[in-house]
Amino acid sequence: MRKEPTLESSSRRVAIDAARSLRPAPFGGPRLIACGSAALLAVLVYANALFNPFVYDDYRLILENTSVERLADWRGIVVHEMTRSPFGFHVTNVLIHAVNVALLFQLVLVLATDTASDSRLNSPSVSAGTAATAASVLFAVHPALTQAVGYVSARSELICTTFFLLAFLAGRRALKGEGFRWWISTAVAWALSLASRETAATFPLVLCCYDYFMHPASARLSRRLSLYVPLILLALAVALLRLTVLANVEHPGSVAIHWRNGLVELEVFGRYLLLMVMPVGQTIFHAIAPIQAMSQPRAILALMSAVGFVLLIVAVFRANRLAAFGLAWFALVLLPAALLVMLDRAEPMAEHRVYLASAGLFLSAGVAAAAIAASCRSISPTLIRQAQIVAVLIATVLSIRTVSRNTVWSHPVALWLEAAEKAPDHWLPRLALGDVLHEEGRHEEAISALRAAVSFRPEEAQAYAKLGRCLLEVGHLDEANRAFQTLLRLNAQSPAAYGGLGLLSLKTGQTAVARRYFLDVLDKDPQSIAARQILASLEEAANPRESLRLCEEIRQLAPLTEGNDDCISRNRARLNDASPR
Repeated sequence: MRKEPTLESSSRRVAIDAARSLRPAPFGGPRLIACGSAALLAVLVYANALFNPFVYDDYRLILENTSVERLADWRGIVVHEMTRSPFGFHVTNVLIHAVNVALLFQLVLVLATDTASDSRLNSPSVSAGTAATAASVLFAVHPALTQAVGYVSARSELICTTFFLLAFLAGRRALKGEGFRWWISTAVAWALSLASRETAATFPLVLCCYDYFMHPASARLSRRLSLYVPLILLALAVALLRLTVLANVEHPGSVAIHWRNGLVELEVFGRYLLLMVMPVGQTIFHAIAPIQAMSQPRAILALMSAVGFVLLIVAVFRANRLAAFGLAWFALVLLPAALLVMLDRAEPMAEHRVYLASAGLFLSAGVAAAAIAASCRSISPTLIRQAQIVAVLIATVLSIRTVSRNTVWSHPVALWLEAAEKAPDHWLPRLALGDVLHEEGRHEEAISALRAAVSFRPEEAQAYAKLGRCLLEVGHLDEANRAFQTLLRLNAQSPAAYGGLGLLSLKTGQTAVARRYFLDVLDKDPQSIAARQILASLEEAANPRESLRLCEEIRQLAPLTEGNDDCISRNRARLNDASPR
């Protein structure tokens, strides 16, 4: 009698199917060595990034993010580590990158093999091994990806890419008609990719594009109607849900579509493409000026470049469909980021956004490299050797650039000095530079940078908060008071303003006034740990019961807060000593 499949056996079958999707038929021997070598190369070029510190958003998203400590929080899992050491985070990022390199190798290998075996595509046959090796090596060492790999806060890009590639590998098997279980594997991997980053919402578009480019017309219509319409509708539903949360929960009343930003993103698309072809001018922050009208030369040039890229895809499609698909992948995956910019919820350009998109571009580059190798081989053995030398030189130059970028990321001051030099009139690099200079104890330099940030953007509240705190620490009390009062005028609900004025009151010996300010901080920010710590220290001598209550609240909010357990022990001891025997 046949047993009904259990949930456990079904899950095991899905996992086995996903694993099989990684193993193309011709994979082994030299190709296995090539895949492993590309993954190892990815580790080697990022070895000097392993000891880099946390930078910029890493402090907010990791060190100050209590959800990272709760494994029940699925978004926290994306950046969770057993320790808060940057070394562990960097090791994990580099290992995920190496896995993605291996996945891309296998993806290019199977797609190139499929293309060579399908005579209906009218595409020239190229060496699948050569294409896969070239694509994966470029993905491993290209300096444009250093922000995604070396910036801990960008880990979601890496994990999203892992599951996106797994979903595509499984989706390919499903499109070949190898069973419904492959669609289940595809859906599971896509869901995990979506859970990591919203960029994965483009997966149905990418898979549909692949089917359209790579499969015969006779098989497309029914499949498109029965499969892609539901998938695309689901992706649209996910996008709508995300936008609803963005507009009504995260930023209520401040979300609107800025159509001119669409022109900016067309220009940024050209910059991303140029960065992939010629990786120079890299920085943690790219200052992109707004485009005010369609008649501006920048707008016209952006539109022309977008049209030119579409025409390039059409031209490449006629020569090699797989290479054309890679170009389309690059453009499609960048759409969600462009939408966020149009909603004014993201910076116009960030290098880590090209990580997943670049997989498509490297697919095209791998196919092109294999075609060039085939042409050279047909002409003369000498020419193929020369081509191999050129390929090694290109990989070496890119590797050196990557190692160099990792070195820049090793020092936050150097990182933000570079950004400030490349955006001399923008406030944000000056603000971040002042922050890291302050962290290093270089207060006068920090004050100079923060004053520049205030002058570039007088309405920026956080610039006054950081400037006031720095002035307070060096004893410039009057100027610090002016900074905090300005902050209070800009934002009457600012916890930083009340906290700064509280610290200023402590400096001048006004303990009662300081206590009121820190109570105001808790009123504006009920989760504030710093305000509780200061209030607990103020109450400890005269009111240990209140001090104990505050320290116990800190334990509930942030269990790993340094020194808090000692505070609890001291106050309990005082209360026990004061209790009647």
